[in-house]
Amino acid sequence: MTAVIEAHKLAYFSIPKVASTSLKELFYQIQHGRLFTKERRGVHFEAFRTEPFYRMDRERLNGFTRIAVVRDPIKRILSCYTNRVLQTRRLSAEQIDLVAAERLGVSPDPGIRKFILHLDQYRALSSSIRNHTQPTAMFLGPDLGYFHKVYRIEELDELVGFLQEQTGLALTLPREMTSEKKIDFAELTPNCQDRLREYCAADYAYLKDFYPPR
Repeated sequence: MTAVIEAHKLAYFSIPKVASTSLKELFYQIQHGRLFTKERRGVHFEAFRTEPFYRMDRERLNGFTRIAVVRDPIKRILSCYTNRVLQTRRLSAEQIDLVAAERLGVSPDPGIRKFILHLDQYRALSSSIRNHTQPTAMFLGPDLGYFHKVYRIEELDELVGFLQEQTGLALTLPREMTSEKKIDFAELTPNCQDRLREYCAADYAYLKDFYPPR
């Protein structure tokens, strides 16, 4: 389970590239009464791991307020590129199998156009890229009706307010994993835009009550 707070009967289901680091640190505050201090590998490993929905013990959460945060699917993919490719260089020559890359017809450190047009190949090369571009339903399950509270990423202040009401705590939302560079969908070439629309079509259908398709 991503974050289960027994004392307040709260359960948060995280999604990679949807403010998950900041939100896990927020729930850490609720659970421990103090800010998270990184000791080794960060909050994802030391406190709350992200898991696919099908692996979770959902019976345990009967009576819990179940919470999720969602994001525009295309923005999520673009954020994966700026953070995972440009900042942490998960597709560098040092971090991928170059023989496999050659067989797949791609090269290390792709530009945004190559990344988008060959997203399937880069997902095959990197578990990090694959994890950060999985469909939203992989982490939230087939029916958003399972959740009592679903917030858009633009509504994080509302989530913090709700959690403060529920817990009686004064909470601070950390701002973690902010990508330095922003990529605007409107600035992409038409073929890249079309590829992203195709890749994210199912996610837009899934999130139809929260984000309109591009």
